[in-house]
Amino acid sequence: MKSVTYLDNASSSFPKPPGVIRAVTRALAKTGANPNRAGHTLGRAASRIVFETREALAELLRLPNPERIIFTKNATEGINLALKGLLRRGDKVAISGVEHNAVIRPLTGLAKRGVKVEHAPLTAQGLPDPRRIPDVKLLVTVTGSNVSGAMADIPRLAAACRKKGVMLMLDTAQTAGAVPSDFAAADIVAGTGHKALLGPQGTGFVWFRKGIEPEPLIEGGTGSFSESGSMPPFWPDRHEVPRPLHYKAWRDAVLRRASPRSQGPMSGAEGKIIVVFTTTHETMKAEKALKAAGIKFRPTTKPRALGGSCQLALIVAPESVDMVKDETQKSGLAPEGFYTQTGAGEWRRVD
Repeated sequence: MKSVTYLDNASSSFPKPPGVIRAVTRALAKTGANPNRAGHTLGRAASRIVFETREALAELLRLPNPERIIFTKNATEGINLALKGLLRRGDKVAISGVEHNAVIRPLTGLAKRGVKVEHAPLTAQGLPDPRRIPDVKLLVTVTGSNVSGAMADIPRLAAACRKKGVMLMLDTAQTAGAVPSDFAAADIVAGTGHKALLGPQGTGFVWFRKGIEPEPLIEGGTGSFSESGSMPPFWPDRHEVPRPLHYKAWRDAVLRRASPRSQGPMSGAEGKIIVVFTTTHETMKAEKALKAAGIKFRPTTKPRALGGSCQLALIVAPESVDMVKDETQKSGLAPEGFYTQTGAGEWRRVD
């Protein structure tokens, strides 16, 4: 194939950085386990990649509460989750004049079910005018137009929406990773991984401000709450079903996060304390906090006798329990319990 000058990066970035290609290869060859599924070495490594990338993406886009980031196949899926999970018959939604079909087509379908769709008062660039916010439940806008390149004034728009009590949803497909961004003022943020974030196609995300609770768009296995026929009540599991292996590779490569090893050469559980959390995300967050504090721990699979939906746990020394409680509390975590082994398959709560 002869040399090609590629100028279509706003559609999909190419060529991908060598680090992304290496990460895809490495993930296929060495990290093939499902995240959030098991406490064995590869399962935990996959879960850690997911956790660390969720945190890194939140830091990059200035989004609070990383667990509110849902990884999706693309921005389109995230937008559909928001629109179909939140809007009901009689609700009003306003859009800009330059929306992508990822917004227009789901709203066309919702309009047939009684959702009222209108255009917001616009600026000369076709973007919502912060001075004239309509009386709607939700305002949807691109942060940057893929047609004209016009950029929305997000701080002014968010402030105006907040004053009027209107939720603001941003489609960041064209700007996430390309333009320094602070999206924390919005209520919902959707984006894709294969453009300026430099990942493979088939990667994306959507974030919801705490307190916004959409109905799940896709339901299936999550590796948690498996005894129930309903999706888990906690985030991110409530909305996130397993993703392909190449997606984990994007998480690892694009955001430059390597899976850290656990702290300390601790032995088995004998004479030690097992610390249990409710979700995989909380367990990974606890690992991060304990590592930062220099507290030794060892990842382990949670004993079946302790029940619950999370399959992961941490082993700590008895003299570290108070420090573990302090550090997890600082991180906003509440361990499900601290346990010590009293016999074969028998555990006693010690907190």
